[in-house]
Amino acid sequence: MKKFGLVALLFALVLVGCGDGGDRQAKYLERAKKYLAEDNLDKARIDASNVLQINPKNAEARLVLGDIHVKSGDIRKAYGMYQSVLEEDDSNVEARVAIVKLYASVRAYKEAVEHADKVLAVQPENAEIMGYKSVALVGLQQKEESRSLAEKALALDPGNSPALGVMTQSLVEEGNASAALEMLNKGQQANPDDDRIIMMKIAVLEKMDNQSGVESELSKLVARHPESSSHSVTLARYYIREGRFDDAEQEVRSFAEKNPDSVEAKRRVISYLQQHKSREAAIAQAEAYIESNPDQSEFYTSLAQLYLFVGEKEKGMEILRTAVDRDPRSVGAIEARNLLGAIHYKDKNMDKAKQMFDEVLEIEPQNEIALTTRAGLSLAAGEINDGIADLRIVLKNNPANSTALLALAQAQEISGSEGLALDNLKKLIALKEPDAQT
Repeated sequence: MKKFGLVALLFALVLVGCGDGGDRQAKYLERAKKYLAEDNLDKARIDASNVLQINPKNAEARLVLGDIHVKSGDIRKAYGMYQSVLEEDDSNVEARVAIVKLYASVRAYKEAVEHADKVLAVQPENAEIMGYKSVALVGLQQKEESRSLAEKALALDPGNSPALGVMTQSLVEEGNASAALEMLNKGQQANPDDDRIIMMKIAVLEKMDNQSGVESELSKLVARHPESSSHSVTLARYYIREGRFDDAEQEVRSFAEKNPDSVEAKRRVISYLQQHKSREAAIAQAEAYIESNPDQSEFYTSLAQLYLFVGEKEKGMEILRTAVDRDPRSVGAIEARNLLGAIHYKDKNMDKAKQMFDEVLEIEPQNEIALTTRAGLSLAAGEINDGIADLRIVLKNNPANSTALLALAQAQEISGSEGLALDNLKKLIALKEPDAQT
């Protein structure tokens, strides 16, 4: 009896443990999805990974990680996550839909259609997948079939944004922008939270030269996303284009006021005043920001650049040194050192320039500006291997840095590695080639 009781107790503990694991999975997964929706990718990644620590085969967590990789721009890892779900369960529609979206986004239209057909074979009225397939068919120049499928998708879901995109393009090409706008209005009623529909409306309204409509839709985006600098910048640029400089300034200032912790928003006010009002107004604003927050080194950097821009080098350098002294390891101090290094480099004071870049790299070893410029100093001094080492770090972090690619190719040619130099020149040419599909 004692033995039976012990076994029963152990079995009960195992069951409790499994229940806790399931509860923890659900908790982590819920938080991961919440963070993903808020674009807090680091926290979303941690919680989704915690789910997989408990259950490595959890498909939902893998899908969340795939979505995180998409938002991070790592398409290869995203595909790997989605594919791993399908390897466990080939009938997982959510993973298949994610792969269709992925293929459509990178213009692999044939593969997008193939995966879409697998979904439609089991869910023939899946409006979402119809919409993405219609996009892929446009890419394959099958416009009639694409439009027909988009119409079917919209009959099922008037707010289907991929299908709306296909139909909008088709109607505008026919010269029927008013019909496109009417359709988008219906789509917006059905799907009011999709910003892509607003962006399509803006494009159509521009085509119709309906400027009040354009302003209204841009303002909606700004109101909906008060923390988004991109929407605020777009609205301000619209006002500038229309010659409405007071409205543009008001928008730039309004965004800074709504985001009081954003140093970049305040620096955008300074930049706007310099470009569209006066240097004096920009200097006064930078000085006001410094007075209100004297330890924020980035404001000093902005002020220094205003003086450097008009050739007041000594004044600018003095302010940059103040930025470094205020908070030596801050973002603004790093930026100030890079600017000081560039000034010393231009003045052919190579030792001081190298000192500045060395100080930056001691604080931030991956700093692209400091690495690239220090590499130039090394190559000019004949220290080829040191220059190559810095350039390789730059290209590891940013393979599309054309300046670093060209410098590395030249350094490799000097060092006798003609084959490696040729490979990097080919990469450089590939970067500069226009996309044949655009």
